[in-house]
Amino acid sequence: MFTIKSNKHSLPRQIISLFFPSIPALLFHLVLTLNLLANDTIIIKPALETKPLHEYDFMPYYPIERPKIGLAFSGGGANGIAQIGVLQVLYENEIPIDYIVGTSMGSLIGGLYAAGYTPYEIESMMASFDWTKVLIDRPERQTLFIEDKQARDQLLFQIRFNGLKPVIPPAITPGQQIENLITQYVMRAHYVATNSFDDLRIPFRAISTDLISGKKVILKQGNLSEAIRASISFPLLFAPVEVDGMLLVDGGMTENIPVEALQEFPVDITIAVDATTNLRTRDQLNAPWEIADQVTSIMQRDRNEKSRKMADVVIRLQDSTRTNMQFDAMRSLIWFGRVQAENLLPQIKKKIESFEKYTPGTAEQQAYPISKVLNFPVNFHYLLEKNIGKEGHYLLLTKSEIQAILNTIYQSGNYAFLQAELILNPTLATYELNINTETYPLLEKVMFEGNRVINSDTLRSQISELVDKPLNNTSTQRALKNILMRYREAGFALAKITNLSYDPISHTGSITIDEGHVGRILIEGKHRTLNHVILREFPLQKGDVYNYDKAKNGINNIIGTGLFSRVSASLKSTPEGVDILLRIQEKSRNVLSGSARFDLERRARGFIQMADENVAGLGGKLVFQGLFGANDNGLRTRFSVDRIFKTYFTFASEAYWTIRNRKTYVQESAETIGKYQENQLGAFVSIGQLFRRFGIVSAELHIDQFNLDAELGTGFPTGLFNINRLIFRSIVDTRDRLPFPYHGRHATFFYETSIKSGIKNSSFVRTAWNFETYYTIKQKHTLHPKFSFGTSDFTTPFVFRYYFNGPEDMYGLKDEQWRGRHFLLGNFEYRYELFSKFSSSGYLGIRYDIGGIWDTKTDNLKYSDDLSKAVGVYLGFRTFLGVIKLAYGQMESEFRRFYISIGHEF
Repeated sequence: MFTIKSNKHSLPRQIISLFFPSIPALLFHLVLTLNLLANDTIIIKPALETKPLHEYDFMPYYPIERPKIGLAFSGGGANGIAQIGVLQVLYENEIPIDYIVGTSMGSLIGGLYAAGYTPYEIESMMASFDWTKVLIDRPERQTLFIEDKQARDQLLFQIRFNGLKPVIPPAITPGQQIENLITQYVMRAHYVATNSFDDLRIPFRAISTDLISGKKVILKQGNLSEAIRASISFPLLFAPVEVDGMLLVDGGMTENIPVEALQEFPVDITIAVDATTNLRTRDQLNAPWEIADQVTSIMQRDRNEKSRKMADVVIRLQDSTRTNMQFDAMRSLIWFGRVQAENLLPQIKKKIESFEKYTPGTAEQQAYPISKVLNFPVNFHYLLEKNIGKEGHYLLLTKSEIQAILNTIYQSGNYAFLQAELILNPTLATYELNINTETYPLLEKVMFEGNRVINSDTLRSQISELVDKPLNNTSTQRALKNILMRYREAGFALAKITNLSYDPISHTGSITIDEGHVGRILIEGKHRTLNHVILREFPLQKGDVYNYDKAKNGINNIIGTGLFSRVSASLKSTPEGVDILLRIQEKSRNVLSGSARFDLERRARGFIQMADENVAGLGGKLVFQGLFGANDNGLRTRFSVDRIFKTYFTFASEAYWTIRNRKTYVQESAETIGKYQENQLGAFVSIGQLFRRFGIVSAELHIDQFNLDAELGTGFPTGLFNINRLIFRSIVDTRDRLPFPYHGRHATFFYETSIKSGIKNSSFVRTAWNFETYYTIKQKHTLHPKFSFGTSDFTTPFVFRYYFNGPEDMYGLKDEQWRGRHFLLGNFEYRYELFSKFSSSGYLGIRYDIGGIWDTKTDNLKYSDDLSKAVGVYLGFRTFLGVIKLAYGQMESEFRRFYISIGHEF
C-alpha cells in the first residue's frame, strides 16, 4: 500500500490512501524494474545560484537558478508612458527582471523601477507630474528673496550678455524643474546609488548622446537623477547636461531601443519594449522641437529595426493616433501598454520555460514511480496532487519535477537546508521520496548599531514581525525595507544596512546601519561666484547626517539666488563619509531687461534696465533703469545685496529722479479740477533682516525733494519741498505666483516719520497695514479676501496722502480720484479659471469692495457712516505680453467705469 507522511500533519485522503496495484500496473512495474535496480538512492537538491540573493541577511539565502532577463526600455516621449503598463503586467505575472537599460522616457520609468518603486507607484508619480511647470521651468517664487520676487513679477523680457554678445539659450528650458522632480523620487526610493547603478535593486543603465563627439554614452554610475535627466534631454526642449566635459542629450539619437547596450549585462533573454512613435503628419509639424523630433525619428528608423531584430521578444507600443507630446492621455497609454504586454505574455513565458540552459537532460526525463512520501511539508500538498499516476496507485515524478517542487518549497524562505532522497524499495520496484529539511533558528531579539537620528525603539517597531519567529529571508528583507523607508520618510536618503549578524546561542540578531554622514562639500562649474555665496544657501555641513529635504531646499535656495541656470548634487561614498559635489552652471551676469504697460488712466509706459547681477561675485545687483511714458518718466540706479556674507541681513541703496503728470478731482462727482506735474529727486538707503525667503523687516532713510508745478486748476500745493523720512517696514509674501496666484499670503506694514519737513517746519507720522490671502479649491475656484487700513497726521504733506486707484482698490473710481489722510478698505474677490495651457490661461472674476477715504482729523472720523460699496467683474488673461485685463465696475449708483490694461504692473 502506498502512503505519504507529512513532517507535521497527514496529507489529504485522496493522496494518502492508494489502492493495491491492478494487473496492468504490475506489468508496468516489471518493465521498470531493471532501471530501478541500477539506482538505490538518488539525491536531488534545489537548483540554486552560487551568489546570495542579498548582500546582507541574518543567514545567506541563495536564489533559485533561472535565466537572466534583461529589459530594454525605449524612448518615445509621452508614448513611453505606456511602458508602465508593460511593467505592471510583468510584475503581476511574477516575470523577474534582472537588468534594465533605458533611453529617454524609458530611462525615467526603468530607473525608478530599478530604484525599488512598484509599477503602480511609478504610475502615481507620473500622474502627479506637472508638465507645464516642467516646461516653463523657472525657480519657484517661494525660493526667491523678497526683492527678487518683486523684480521678476515686473519683467516682460530679459536678454543676457557675455561681454557684448547676447547669450542664446540652448533650449526652451534649462531642465532644472524636471531634474528636481526626478531627484525627489530617486532620493526617496528604497535603493539609492551613491557610486554604481549596480547598487540599485536592479542593475541599471541610462543611454545618452554626447553632442561633442556624437557618440553613445552608457551612464552606469554617479548621480542617477542627473543620468536620467541627461537621457531625456531632447534637443531644443531641454538644455544639454554637462558631465565630465561632455554635453549630454537624448539617448534616442544614438540608440532609441537600447538592446545593444543591454548586452553589456550577462542576459539570457532580452525583452525590448518599443514605444517609438510613427512619423508626424504634416499638420503636426509646427513647433521647432516637433520638426527636430521628426528629423530624429527619420534618422532612427534603420537603427530601431536592427535593435528589434536583436531582441528575443519585442513588445511594440505604436499607435498611429498618438504623438509623443500627449501627456494628458496617461491612463489610456498605460492601458494600451498592458494590452500589448498581455498579448505577448505567453511568448515570454514560453521563452523562459524553454531556455536550453535550463532544459532537463534526457536522463532527467525518466519518471520514477513513488509509493511513499516521507516528511513532506504540510503547506505544499498541492504540489503533489497533479502528479498522481493515471491508475491512482503511485506518484510519477521525474527528477526535474521533483527539483521544481523543491524549488517552490525553498522559495518560501522557511528552510535553511532542503533536499530530496529517492530510496529504492526493491520489493515493490518503486521508490520512497524522503524530504529532508532544516528550518531556520528562532530570532528572539534584535539589536541596532550605528543609529543616531532614529532611536532603536522606533526601528524595532518596524521589524516586529521577525521577533519570536524562525528566521525567514522574505520577512527579513521586508522588515529591512521598513527600516529604510522609515529613514526615507524622515528625509535620510542615504541610510543603508551595512551588516547583519546572528548569534545562534542567544538567538539575537544585530543590524548595523550607516545613516549616511556628509563628508566634503565640493563645488564644480563656478567661475565668478564666491564659495560662501553658494554654501551659505546649502544647509548641510560636514559631519551632518545627509537629509534629502535639506539638500533639496539647498538646491532650490541656490537656484533662487538667480545666479545659476542649473544646480545638481552628486553623491560619492568615501571612507570618511558621503561627498556632495554641487555641479552648477552660472548665468551670464550682464542682463538687459524691460517691460511695458498700457491702461486707460496712465496710458502707455515702459522701462528698460541694464544690470550686473553678480557684482564682485558676491551676488550683489547693480541696476540702471530708464522709465518712459505718456505720464511717467524717470531714471533710477540701485545697488542691493540680498545677504551680507553669511547673515540674513540685507542692504539696498537707490537714487532716483521721476516726473509724473497727475490730476485732482472733486471726490463726489469725479470732475477733474486740476492738473500738475510732480518732479521728485531723491535717494534712500535700507538695512533689513530677512526671514528666509518669505519676509523682511527693514529700516529705510529717505531724502527727497519734490517740486510741484501747476498746469491748470486747483486742489494741490505748488513749490519746492524737502522731506526727509525714516521708515520701518515689514513685508511677508508667500504667494505662489504672480499674476493670478492660487495660494499664499501677502502682508505689508510700514511706520513712517519725517525727520525734517519743508512744510512750515512741521513733522508728520503715517502708518498703513495691508493683508491679503488666496485660497484655491480644485484648481479652479479662487477666493481672495483683502483688508487694508492707513492713517496719518493732519500735518502729512499732500504728496504723501493716501489715494485709491480704480480697479486695484475700488471699482467705479478713476486713479487717485479719492485722496485723504486716512483710509479703510475691504475687498472680497472670487476668481474662476476658464482655461490653463502651457503659455497662457484665462480667468473670470467678480469683486465686492467696501471702504472709504477721509481727509479730516482723527477726532472727527466716523468710519461706519462713510463707507462706500462697489462691485466689479473682469476677464483676465495671462499671456507672454503680461496680463490682459478687461473690467467693468460700479460704485453704488454714483460711478460706473470700464477698464482695460495690458502688461505687467510696475
